[in-house]
Amino acid sequence: MCPFCFSTLGMIVVSTAAGGGVAALIAKASRRQNPQPPAPGADQRR
Repeated sequence: MCPFCFSTLGMIVVSTAAGGGVAALIAKASRRQNPQPPAPGADQRR
C-alpha cells in the first residue's frame, strides 16, 4: 500500500476509536444523571 493509503487507514481507525470513546463517556454521564429505579422486589431476599 502507498503511504497515502496507510495514512488514510490510520485516520479512519483513530476517528472510529475516538468516536466510540466519546459515545461511551456520553452514555456514562447520561446514566449518572438519570439513575435507574430499582426493579420491583430487587431488595427482597428469598
